[in-house]
Amino acid sequence: RALILSRGEPLAFGDLQAPVKSEAPFESGVGPGSHLDLQREDSLALDEIVSQHIRQVLEMTGGRVGGERGAAHLLGINPSTLRKRMRKLGIPFGRKCKKN
Repeated sequence: RALILSRGEPLAFGDLQAPVKSEAPFESGVGPGSHLDLQREDSLALDEIVSQHIRQVLEMTGGRVGGERGAAHLLGINPSTLRKRMRKLGIPFGRKCKKN
């Protein structure tokens, strides 16, 4: 895109910037003041961040994984992929998460 817009002028590295998205597709709950604080000194491991995000989305969906109102739909992934990640991260689902 930068090459097309340069109109024959030499390109510098600073001219090659990724476009900035103006809006998120939906409110994910991650940001200033959210439960997930990425500015902490003891930064979280990626698996911990993913686990927290999945748990937040599951809370929003009432524990539902699949379907139009499920966590997988909100996360933009296949329900079987979400279940596999939940198994890997030790997040209970289905019969395992029934309340006592």
